[in-house]
Amino acid sequence: MEKEHTCECCKKKERSEKERKDMINRLSRIEGQIRGIKGMVEKDCYCPDIITQVAAANAAL
Repeated sequence: MEKEHTCECCKKKERSEKERKDMINRLSRIEGQIRGIKGMVEKDCYCPDIITQVAAANAAL
């Protein structure tokens, strides 16, 4: 049985299955970018390279 998604504290927006999948895919890509940036910081990568990745993640949002 599929669990019903509820947002008690906010309004709801009906979305098609395609819209929902597209949104989840986009958020997953952004999540991957952020994890990559975290890894770059942990490895002390060159700052301009990190800034480039931050700009890309920001644009994706």
